[in-house]
Amino acid sequence: VPDLHRTLLVGHSRGGEGVDRAALDSVSGGTVPWHIAGQLLIAPTAFGGNNAPGVPTVVLLPACDGDVSDLQGQLYVDGGRDVARDPALRSSVLVVGANHNYFNSEWTPGLAVAPAGDDWGYDTDAVCGRRSPVRLTAAQQRNAGRTYVAAAARALVLGDQQAARLLDGSPVRAVSAGQARVRSHALGARRTALLVPGPRTVVHGRGNGRAFGCATGAEPGTAKACLQGFTGPTPHFRPVFFVPGEPTRTAVAVRWRGPHSTRVATTSPAGLAGADELALRLVVPAGAPQTRFAVRLTDAHGRSAQLGVASVRGLPAYRDVAGTGVFWGQEVRLPLTAARGLDLRHLAKLELGARSATGALWLLDAWGHRHGLDASPGLRLPRLDVSHQAVKEGSAGTRTVDITVSVTGRLAGPATFWLLIVDQRGIVAPVSRTVRLAAGARRYVLPVKVTGNRLDDYDVQRVTVAVLAVRGLVAGDYTGGLDILDDDPTPTLTVVPVADRVVEGQPLRWRLELSGPSNIDTYLPLRAVAPGQPELSTDDVTREWLLANAFYDAPPDPPVVLSKDGLVNPFLMIPAGQTTADVVVDTVTDSRTEGPEQLLFVVPPDYPTRGLPPGLELRGTLVDPS
Repeated sequence: VPDLHRTLLVGHSRGGEGVDRAALDSVSGGTVPWHIAGQLLIAPTAFGGNNAPGVPTVVLLPACDGDVSDLQGQLYVDGGRDVARDPALRSSVLVVGANHNYFNSEWTPGLAVAPAGDDWGYDTDAVCGRRSPVRLTAAQQRNAGRTYVAAAARALVLGDQQAARLLDGSPVRAVSAGQARVRSHALGARRTALLVPGPRTVVHGRGNGRAFGCATGAEPGTAKACLQGFTGPTPHFRPVFFVPGEPTRTAVAVRWRGPHSTRVATTSPAGLAGADELALRLVVPAGAPQTRFAVRLTDAHGRSAQLGVASVRGLPAYRDVAGTGVFWGQEVRLPLTAARGLDLRHLAKLELGARSATGALWLLDAWGHRHGLDASPGLRLPRLDVSHQAVKEGSAGTRTVDITVSVTGRLAGPATFWLLIVDQRGIVAPVSRTVRLAAGARRYVLPVKVTGNRLDDYDVQRVTVAVLAVRGLVAGDYTGGLDILDDDPTPTLTVVPVADRVVEGQPLRWRLELSGPSNIDTYLPLRAVAPGQPELSTDDVTREWLLANAFYDAPPDPPVVLSKDGLVNPFLMIPAGQTTADVVVDTVTDSRTEGPEQLLFVVPPDYPTRGLPPGLELRGTLVDPS
């Protein structure tokens, strides 16, 4: 009989995000007859940016992922860092040389029933190319995957302390992983925060270099200074929705050429009391040689101690692309034995002193780490859900309809979320705002104005609302909004021949007429087809008309009939508010006696033109001069 109170969820790709959503619903959606002991997300998507707090999580990231190439699964580790003091382990495991597909036998050539392939598209790349000594074969990759699925099961479900060391940033490797080069870093579990950089973090650099706090995100230009010295993207700064105003994360950027030191004011009153080691998460440039620096702590009484010298080497650099997988944070630990004379409960500064001639790094955060893995006591945070409803537009007047962001659970203290509004009723940029909820709040209401009219419009006009948890809560149904349903009839479209039988040199003309005005543009694509009788050729129309209405770079020589290869495709539009438009075909006079020639336009059957009667045709005849 399965023990549903010790359940491990495993998901790959979009299945990884689905697993996280199932875990989130389990801890925030009411009472359920099971307990999620942990989850393993393999190369997951993170389109919603949601995390399941209190659920131990391991994210397996393939460094040569050609599908989810931004390694957005890192959000399941970093994104939960600031939402709450989460006691659950959050582990990121980077598998160098692994692609997206080969963890799954159904996505592996030779094993899959459906078509499958290598998602990494740069065969000659020095790291991820198929002939690279770093790149894993499909069998090697699945073997590494099995190892870390087993490690997650033993650590998260059974509490195996040795298996946990494969996941928590310890400098160990699993023999059973074979040739795979695997690294890990972690947050949560037995860690206390010493430094989590933010907008107000105080940074001082001295000597031959520069140090500053920087944040990257969706704001144009914000990445430039922070990324100086780095040649590619990093999963640690990936936005969720990619719009201005979205919350970003901050790192301490340090560059030096010669003697240099950086002092950073600590941000946690908890200090390092009870910790065994100081753990730093750092990013260094891809392919960088040993970047060495000394680490010093200073307490609130002015006493300081040097913990030792750390060394970090850059991950293998890609040649063909600026790959995300090489700008991933590595964990560095230093024992606190040298700091016994300090007041570890009240630390004031963390200092990095250059020990290599040159260097560049981002300091993501710093933690006090205790050995071992405690069972997660669980964490339940209030949950946000965005309402979704549909209303009819109406014929007149303006009214207000509320979109509600409801809070489920007790909001014991202030909480913060970020709100994104995309109003599709007009072509406008999305807007966003940060919302702060007071303790005890039950909802946040966003009023939307709906104006009725008697004009045809899109069947559904949508105001989409999305939320992203920032602090003190989680996002459940994170998207919703309002569907405004058009209740006016769609005008019908008719074609009136104006000049459908003309002498060479005169234009053929038809008039498109709507039975009434519309609030949206009406499009009519046409395609020349064989009329069943002698047909106009490309030399029967003007050069200008042909090049404007067909997929030709120049008139074909010799000429061909207009229906040849389906390349003649006029595209007509009746602008919003107007009811007529003309289809015009400009013809030329020639010296040949050809007899009547015909042109036939039809609407492609797969084009969903609104109000178009079935079987609409535009047929015209061109005759010789008398």
